[in-house]
Amino acid sequence: MEVLEVGAGPCILAAYLASKGLHVTAVEPLEQEFDFLADLQVRVLEFCQSNSIELKLVRAEGEQLDLPSRFDVAFTINSLEHMREPLRTIDNMYNSLKSGGILCHEYRRSKRRCVTVREMKGGPSRSAIRC
Repeated sequence: MEVLEVGAGPCILAAYLASKGLHVTAVEPLEQEFDFLADLQVRVLEFCQSNSIELKLVRAEGEQLDLPSRFDVAFTINSLEHMREPLRTIDNMYNSLKSGGILCHEYRRSKRRCVTVREMKGGPSRSAIRC
């Protein structure tokens, strides 16, 4: 299964999923405001390498994502609120899905947490939104 995580931060979740045999691509620009995560990300990537865990890291912003029709699942957790154009990121993530793929994004809206899942690209579109 091909998995895309956008806004992967230190790549801990991406590394965990990769350790379970999933083919994971993590997208993370680690801009200056998140420098404090850089050391942790380096350690996670070193751990993956030393333990033969395949994890692909793409240094890009979600708004620049251009990986059409490659993934079965694309997700982002608590990252959209840090992006300049979150709707473009969601569109790019959706375009990265294979037919039948699933897109899930979670974000905070004031004090409430919202989760949206769009299912089955290329098939009957269903959305579930829970806040």
